Amino acid sequence: MEKLISEYLPLAGTVVTLLAFLVSLITETIKNLGFLKKIPTNLVVLVLSVLLCIIAYVIAASVLNYRIYWYGIVGSILGGFIVNYVATYGWEKFNSLYLRYQKRREVNKD
Repeated sequence: MEKLISEYLPLAGTVVTLLAFLVSLITETIKNLGFLKKIPTNLVVLVLSVLLCIIAYVIAASVLNYRIYWYGIVGSILGGFIVNYVATYGWEKFNSLYLRYQKRREVNKD
């Protein structure tokens, strides 16, 4: 179990981070296009997150020669909610931590 966690947890974190970055990038690009202006941005992020997670699962399964199972699709949908949370709130939390660190650094310089 320890080996499983130590091998796959960093990989999962990397995949979630990359997917959240892609979702943020795509959302910023398309959110002001035509009919998407009328749709709430959080809904666009949710749909993009779930779709990208399903696509990532299918691509990974085809590259690694795994069979695609129904519970893999369900798991990727649930993973989409995690990517959604990171894409929606993660960057704000990261920015607030960065600004807090910068303030401490400035105080320590003086």
